[in-house]
Amino acid sequence: MLAMFGGTFDPIHIAHLTVAREAHKALGGELRMVPAQVPPHRDQPTASPEQRLAMLKLARTSL
Repeated sequence: MLAMFGGTFDPIHIAHLTVAREAHKALGGELRMVPAQVPPHRDQPTASPEQRLAMLKLARTSL
């Protein structure tokens, strides 16, 4: 099973990681976190897409 968790992640924070960890435990399989290009519920992110992806890669080690 592949679970996708999308968000702005600007910046990624403990709540994002908690939701991701719990979803992974509940669903099993593979979990991918994907930064949204254009967030539907807020202004454009401050961090660039590359910076947000780098934050996700760093945060992945704490899952």
